Amino acid sequence: MIIYKYRSLSSCIEIGYVIDCLKKGEFWFSKFHEQNDPMEGVFWYYPGKIDPKLINEAKSRYIICSFSLSDNNMTLWSYYANGFRGICIGVKPGISFLPEEIVNIKYVKKDDFIDDVKIVNPASIALSLITRKLKSWRSEKEVRLLRRQNTSDNIKVGEIKSLLLGRNVSLENVNYIVDAIKVTDLVDGASGNFNIEVKIVAPNVTSDEYSSTECHKILSIKELIRDYQEYHKWRDNFSGTVF
Repeated sequence: MIIYKYRSLSSCIEIGYVIDCLKKGEFWFSKFHEQNDPMEGVFWYYPGKIDPKLINEAKSRYIICSFSLSDNNMTLWSYYANGFRGICIGVKPGISFLPEEIVNIKYVKKDDFIDDVKIVNPASIALSLITRKLKSWRSEKEVRLLRRQNTSDNIKVGEIKSLLLGRNVSLENVNYIVDAIKVTDLVDGASGNFNIEVKIVAPNVTSDEYSSTECHKILSIKELIRDYQEYHKWRDNFSGTVF
């Protein structure tokens, strides 16, 4: 199974994060309360059932890294990859992750968030809470990697299989990415050809709903740099709206 991580390149911190991903295969795992969904880990407590402190303590024993099953999701490219100015990394989880640590998010109705806590075991309740989200998020097709650990950390996930760059990535950031990967086994050192699938991605303007993306494959570092140089030269001389 290949899972996909969308990332922005809009700050030095985020660029550093991406470089760690590409060079080491490491991804940032954080506590549940650091996730972007304000309903993350929320539950309704009914007095007399179970001590909510035990549930919160159990949730805090996990760190989480969120991925998607899709690499062509328009919403994710717009939101998490900063309007096609970021990237999407495809990775195959390694054997260090047990099957129960790779969880497809369960999308539920609001009413399901207000149900009674019927399980006695706080650990089971906590696991259920951090692997469900409201249905409004279901288009993300989220997969979560979980690790029982008390502190946020960079963790090696597995083998990088693909790299997709948004059409609007700046030339400067393209160069940062090239510098990062040309010293790894993602690239053949002699030829400069990629050993993984590399694509440039843009919105699919042939779709009435703009709900998907279109992409073209890039075979080498030289081709990648040339493509972006030509694109930015064209864009700088174009007065209309550019995606």
